[in-house]
Amino acid sequence: MNILLFNPSQRLDESEHGRDLIEITDIEQVRHIQEVLKLKEGSHLQVGELGGLKGKGLITKLTESALRFKAELFENPPEKLPCIVILALPRPQQLKRILVHLSSLGVKEIHLLQTQRVEKNYWQSPTLNNLQNYLIEGLEQSIDTILPEVFLHKNFKLFIEKNLTDICRNRQVWLAHPGDFVEATIQKHGEHVLLIGPEGGFIQEEVDCFTQQGATAVSLGKRILKVETAIPVLLAKMFSF
Repeated sequence: MNILLFNPSQRLDESEHGRDLIEITDIEQVRHIQEVLKLKEGSHLQVGELGGLKGKGLITKLTESALRFKAELFENPPEKLPCIVILALPRPQQLKRILVHLSSLGVKEIHLLQTQRVEKNYWQSPTLNNLQNYLIEGLEQSIDTILPEVFLHKNFKLFIEKNLTDICRNRQVWLAHPGDFVEATIQKHGEHVLLIGPEGGFIQEEVDCFTQQGATAVSLGKRILKVETAIPVLLAKMFSF
């Protein structure tokens, strides 16, 4: 945790010299402050309001069950990448790690999609009820405060008919797909859409749907990578981290 994030609802009705008083009662957050960061009353730490500014906090109270600090917020979060990621829904355990990566890398919008090779029972996983927790973990890593937007699409055909055209309009669209493709020249400017399939890849019919919207197929070479490996590699190529 490189920044402690709090919700607006955690503000107390007290302030001092422009500093808001915040109280955290989440046991995991409190334990992390005590046992991992080893902070105590009087210590300073980086803090941020979800959806807002970030800054510094002064701990005024720290017990086993509660953390209270004075927050002075003065800095904007880092800019998001001008990129939308459309991702075939991965296995639940893999999805957790991928969401942390996408959030920490600054992707602004994520679409999780049912495709032919996605097991339909993945949509029943409790993981989908905790998406925000994984996204927040990514924000805490990268010292950000703005959550990516996440959209769920359980019907591929409906997504193609109702959503894809608007998402792709006026954006460069890249289809990550195994194959012997000529390496595309990715323009660094403008808005991008990155399409990533499941471990077995998109089927040809799905590839055709994307290329009809102007998607350019790109490959990372002859090695077939896991999705969670391919994502940061592709984003690094696109945005030169």
